[in-house]
Amino acid sequence: MKIVILSDDFPPLINGGAAAAAGTMATQLKSLGCDVSVITTCRQLDQAGSVVTVSGIMVYSICSNYHERWRAWLSLYNPQTVFKVKQLLKDLNPDIVHAHNIHYHLSYYCLVLAKKFDAKVFLSAHDVMIFHYGKLKSSQINTPISWWDQFLVYRLRFNPWRNLFIRYCLRSVDKIFAVSPMLKKVLQLNNISRPIDVVANGIDLQEWSIESTLSRKMLDQFDLVDKDIILFVGQPTVAKGIKQLLSAFKEISSYQPQARLLVVGRSSKITEKLIIDLGLGLIRDRIVILDWIDRDLLPVIYHLARIIVMPSICFDTFGLVAAEALACGRPVVVSCFAGISDLVERTGAGSVVNPLKKTELVKAILNFLINKNEAERIGQLGQSVVEKYLSVNQTTALVLAEYKRVISFQI
Repeated sequence: MKIVILSDDFPPLINGGAAAAAGTMATQLKSLGCDVSVITTCRQLDQAGSVVTVSGIMVYSICSNYHERWRAWLSLYNPQTVFKVKQLLKDLNPDIVHAHNIHYHLSYYCLVLAKKFDAKVFLSAHDVMIFHYGKLKSSQINTPISWWDQFLVYRLRFNPWRNLFIRYCLRSVDKIFAVSPMLKKVLQLNNISRPIDVVANGIDLQEWSIESTLSRKMLDQFDLVDKDIILFVGQPTVAKGIKQLLSAFKEISSYQPQARLLVVGRSSKITEKLIIDLGLGLIRDRIVILDWIDRDLLPVIYHLARIIVMPSICFDTFGLVAAEALACGRPVVVSCFAGISDLVERTGAGSVVNPLKKTELVKAILNFLINKNEAERIGQLGQSVVEKYLSVNQTTALVLAEYKRVISFQI
């Protein structure tokens, strides 16, 4: 079976989020005997071209670079990429084209191109971009979003034809894979009428369950030896709930002087400003801020922590950080606005809270810090939950079964 993966970003240039999910899936499909190629993009001409990855996957990279103000237009049809994608699809002649995030550079018209070459077309929805311009507020999860709602926010960047064109492109898609039941519900609520199945982002347990000797070095480097580390991984933005976490940590610190907050992610200036605004100067030495690190070091960071917190106040469609934390055997406190919250609550692999309610957040974190035996038990449970529901073997098997179904139906 010949498969082409479409993804705006792909490892090793980008190693997080949807790019990491696409990379994990591509590698697993290759290991199962599929003929896998990847079409992705880069920002600089000297990065364009083709390269064979360690796992034997041919990756074709097309240069695309433009100002974000044009995204509502060029994400639909990007002349920088469309013609090259067309030629590559013609040359590769795939049975399956599986798109991940293509809403910036590759553009949605690639879905139409794929269908023109008689491929079966799939789209993994990692976010709400097929009907929206950005992230949904928590208050918008259960409410259809109108064009007027979006115009009021995006104004001069609003494209009145955007969603109509995307729906036209989606007619070429045989099946959409939503990364969580919550996302599936939101897509259907906003009139995405194509068939939708739920397939979560796959996690390779072996990648995340290995501790490293680097752990001790990092503990020494940041004076974290014998400390109870609360970990936040990701962009420390308002939407991701960093303000709520810092506010909660101020209270937690008064109960647990040994607690330390480790923030790993870009935009450290935002965190520093919030520390000042929230009056956390007296406990500043208990907060460690790291800029984004290599993905290879993330398992080390997770294993340092007593607990991982994902306090998003926006709609977080899946929650890859929480899934990775579970794979590392660490308990999680996740936002009720995250797609993974349903799985965490159903299996008891952590705590689900409303991060807008400070008392809930503080109580959940303190529970794991104080009850260390319970935290260890929940962490072990989390690994079994990942193996049962989120392992890359399981998620790829679901996708591959759907590939085979549509191909056999065609025959």
